[in-house]
Amino acid sequence: VYESETELERWLAGASQPDPIAGLGVTLRRPVIPPQVDTVVEGSPAQQAGFEPGDVVVSADGEAMPSWQVWVEYVRARPEQPIDVALERNGVVTSISVTPERKLAEDGTGYGSVGMSVRIPEIPEDMIRVFDRGLVESLGASLNRTAELIGFTFESLWKMVKGLISTDNLSGPITIAQVAASSAEGGLFSWLGFLALLSISLGALNLLPVPVLDGGHLLYFVIEALTGRAVPEKAQMWGYQVGLVLVLSVMMFALYNDFSRL
Repeated sequence: VYESETELERWLAGASQPDPIAGLGVTLRRPVIPPQVDTVVEGSPAQQAGFEPGDVVVSADGEAMPSWQVWVEYVRARPEQPIDVALERNGVVTSISVTPERKLAEDGTGYGSVGMSVRIPEIPEDMIRVFDRGLVESLGASLNRTAELIGFTFESLWKMVKGLISTDNLSGPITIAQVAASSAEGGLFSWLGFLALLSISLGALNLLPVPVLDGGHLLYFVIEALTGRAVPEKAQMWGYQVGLVLVLSVMMFALYNDFSRL
């Protein structure tokens, strides 16, 4: 258990090449995705070699390619090395040769890339879960989910303060816009779910006891209720100045993270 917790904390702290799933001792169930081409990037080595959408990679250099993951790993390990590929097209097996171009990872190591995407098969029926709730059950479930998200937001902030979560997770409007666009591509429910998450998170953050936020006003009201007199104006102004600097600093840091990801 100790080793699993250590691995998880390293992942949350932004460790390089994290593997939290393996650290927890969990093996995920992954359906086998056939090595069938969906799209080919224009001008890529795959297009120059003659790959077309719908092609199925049968083998590479005589080695069978049972899944897309195996094919990707094979290509990544051979930058700038010719690969003899046997592929099936319209029921006919043909041979072509492709040379992956070399690309650089963040750590400076090179890997191979041919410029194609996989055709995602339909999700197996045994992996689909459908929940049908009535109006009352839906209301209760939504309240529970809202409470969970609020708790998750505050817990994440606390872990960030303690250093258990990397500050690289702070995101600004650029990342929010990118995630919103990606969620919209997933459909209406995915997009609405993201908007709900964003609204709840912003609402929770706004309740923090920081002057200039609504939570700061509530803090002054609580102090006034306990002491029987209003917080001195000079103290309020000092609190607003500190709160403004704090909020602007967090916003600037979030923007910095946004631009560093571009």
